[in-house]
Amino acid sequence: MSISWISYTINWNSLMKNLSFDVCENNIVSIIWYNGSWKSTLLQLLLGTISPSSWSITRKTSLRIWYVPQKLSFVKDLPLTVRDFLSLYNRSIIAPWVSTCSLLDVTPLLDTPLSWLSWGQVQKVLIYNALLGNPEVLLLDEPTAWLDIWAQKEFYSLLEHIFDEHTVSIVLVSHDIHTVYSRSDVVVCLHNWLCCSWSPNDAWFSNDIKDVFGGYVVPYLHTEHTHVR
Repeated sequence: MSISWISYTINWNSLMKNLSFDVCENNIVSIIWYNGSWKSTLLQLLLGTISPSSWSITRKTSLRIWYVPQKLSFVKDLPLTVRDFLSLYNRSIIAPWVSTCSLLDVTPLLDTPLSWLSWGQVQKVLIYNALLGNPEVLLLDEPTAWLDIWAQKEFYSLLEHIFDEHTVSIVLVSHDIHTVYSRSDVVVCLHNWLCCSWSPNDAWFSNDIKDVFGGYVVPYLHTEHTHVR
């Protein structure tokens, strides 16, 4: 999928100007920058739920794109179970996705109302729902924003499994610079226009990250007695 010259304007206020980048098959594309830089809006433009002011996008016919939002909003008193939610599209797991979907382990949650679930459980259900659609492109909007460190680790293990076992492109909005550095094929740095687009394998990647975020911080592993850098 090739995105060329996307622009988006609201009330004569230009939020995006002439963005261009490619989402190649079986690549992970990460979109980064500070809050308020319209990253989630870009995903909505790719999904087609809002219309750009101008753009050109080239993709194959009937490309299967599924979107996992950062957070699911619903009425707390709505008597909608996980089973009801997953059955809205009347789909079943196709063979290639059986083992991947089993890793999410949503079966014990099927008869639980959505409003009873933790944010981590809701995220599992949303990802499971997307995988039922046999996606070719998976759009993930800050998928770890509401997860604790262990749930984040579990999520990224799942993401690696999806990427290793299936032919799927992933577009990921993230603030996790370490994850972006270690797992992305392409990084898009977005703030009103395309500031830069590069591969983490480029020798100057870390220096560019420092210029953007004022320093590159490597996460540490916590052990019983010490913190290991």
